[in-house]
Amino acid sequence: QALWRWGSWRKVFLFRPRMRTDGIYVTRQQYVRVAQNRVNLVRYYRMFRFFPGETLLSMTTADKPSKAWHRMVLDADGELVSLPARGVYRLDESDLSVQIEAPLQSVKGFPNMRRGMVCWTLRLDQTHEGSRNLLYVESHYSLHEGDDMPLHYRLDRFCGRPFIFIADRNFRRRSTEVFPDEAGDLSWRNFYDANGKLDLKRLYQVFPHEGTLEEEIR
Repeated sequence: QALWRWGSWRKVFLFRPRMRTDGIYVTRQQYVRVAQNRVNLVRYYRMFRFFPGETLLSMTTADKPSKAWHRMVLDADGELVSLPARGVYRLDESDLSVQIEAPLQSVKGFPNMRRGMVCWTLRLDQTHEGSRNLLYVESHYSLHEGDDMPLHYRLDRFCGRPFIFIADRNFRRRSTEVFPDEAGDLSWRNFYDANGKLDLKRLYQVFPHEGTLEEEIR
């Protein structure tokens, strides 16, 4: 049916919406926490790996992608805190929306964490024809056992930044290019005035959406 619609396999590859399965979609989220006139940069990564059919792996980690990507495999083994969650996804080719459902796994050190499901609605986009290399977040919420209402997460932490696809080929090198370590070049001294007081206005100009967020990473 796809071949009949598009006319050739090349056109099917270029024009039919699809999820890339030869790598990982990654986004970085970071914000600052201010305590006792000190600044701490909080940074973590979210990663999706899609498989043919409707299976995906999802993981949130403080590790850099170049260190964490090898754990994004279906037969991963090890400590639960470092493993991805296995979920399902559905791509609507008519509007390029992607629905994701994945279990909230118990995290080592948090025995009372409730079970539940985390849900995403994303929009598939691309930088050039056939690349299918961007995912924009449109909604993000979780459903917990014992709760009737979903818990919606604030989208301003994404600051409009999409998940970016990085192919398995040369993943380590490419991920460091896509997500350079800006913290190494960021001097917190630039955010203090002559009296040693933290200038929050200047700080939040650098972190415009994330500077006031104090929630725990979800």
